[in-house]
Amino acid sequence: MKNFLDIGIPSELTDVLGRLNIVNPTEIQELAIPSALRGDDILASAQTGTGKTLAFALPIVMSLKTNANKRALILSPTRELATQIMKSILSLVNDSDKSKAVLLIGGEPKTRQEKALRKQPQIIVATPGRVIDHIQSGSLMLNNTTRLVLDETDKMLEMGFVEQLNEIQKYLPKNKQTLLFSATISKNVEAVANRYLTNPKRINAHVAQVNHTQINQEKIFVEDKDRFKHLLAELSLREGSVIIFVRTKSFTEKLAKMLKIEGYRSAAIHGDLRQSRRARVLTNFREEKVRILVATDVASRGIDIPHIEHVVNYHLPQSPEDYVHRIGRTGRAGASGNALSLVSRSEKKMWASINDLYLSEKGSGESSVPARLRREKTAKKRNQKKGFNSKSNKKKPVLFTRKPKSGSNKTKAKRKAKLHLVVNNKGSNENKVVQSTI
Repeated sequence: MKNFLDIGIPSELTDVLGRLNIVNPTEIQELAIPSALRGDDILASAQTGTGKTLAFALPIVMSLKTNANKRALILSPTRELATQIMKSILSLVNDSDKSKAVLLIGGEPKTRQEKALRKQPQIIVATPGRVIDHIQSGSLMLNNTTRLVLDETDKMLEMGFVEQLNEIQKYLPKNKQTLLFSATISKNVEAVANRYLTNPKRINAHVAQVNHTQINQEKIFVEDKDRFKHLLAELSLREGSVIIFVRTKSFTEKLAKMLKIEGYRSAAIHGDLRQSRRARVLTNFREEKVRILVATDVASRGIDIPHIEHVVNYHLPQSPEDYVHRIGRTGRAGASGNALSLVSRSEKKMWASINDLYLSEKGSGESSVPARLRREKTAKKRNQKKGFNSKSNKKKPVLFTRKPKSGSNKTKAKRKAKLHLVVNNKGSNENKVVQSTI
């Protein structure tokens, strides 16, 4: 196994990596760093979890020491991911060099960013939209950019950034190095690579493997109309923080409201939120003021919170690769985690693809009956002992059946029992289900 010295990283930086408990390079780092140091363009297939950030960050940080006139531009699809990249870069540099890197993202004051740009930073980490804002206002010049990094290019294209990328390209010098990273190399990504890259070094890092010993993966086959019912049943049996992944931005808000009505401390995060609100939501989740975060795939990129106990796929992701992104939010830093997928009939093909790519026979995602029974038994004992609703610290309210309205015998005959209400008997910890006609 090679070490970082073997692939061209100086001892000054390997010492920093050692303090971060990073000893040996990952596959993508071993393959990409030597090519990046030689000045090659790179087209790399690599996912989150493979160590790709260091694969481009280390060569960029090294350039800080060699040439003060060189500038690197790193483009990322989301504010959260850009922030995470910035944190990784700052962890590699001395305090005196931290001002040489700037983060340009939407939702933050432009005036503060303009002040930082006047100091001529050598490293710019940004989202495409904010880069164009600064170009148009005259606060950002890219003519001395020698290295361009496109991170998670597939996601940038999915989010409709292709026109913005083309616009930014007009202001960049032709003679530059371009490093393109993408989870998958689709036809659209190939088209971008053909336009931006020159004789690139092609790198294919192996798929990030899910650690089955740390993440307990389960699935439940459901009907679409019953998803929320199954979700509530599962949440009542689980303790700790939860991220629930859904398909659309609008549904994050809807589901978060539905959960609040049920008594859960929940919040939504998606791409349309203002940066101040997104930051507040993440802070509340990190500080456990919010237990459940409802998110889209894109909005969750860059979220790094160590205490997430459960990931729930309310809807399956659009691609098998996103499955790893999602469940990788739990089971971090040696902790155990749980991932549950609610799979409808229309999603069975996608679930089969996920199984083919990522799940071994032992951890195939089949619902773990013993684990489920243990949770049910524990939850039942806890609720009987406390007399509390597992969703909140409030005692269960006593609900009464609704009286049927008067009407003709014919109308009454058509009425059906539709409403099931839980009644807590006085002097008893047992709940019974009664029917009400409406």
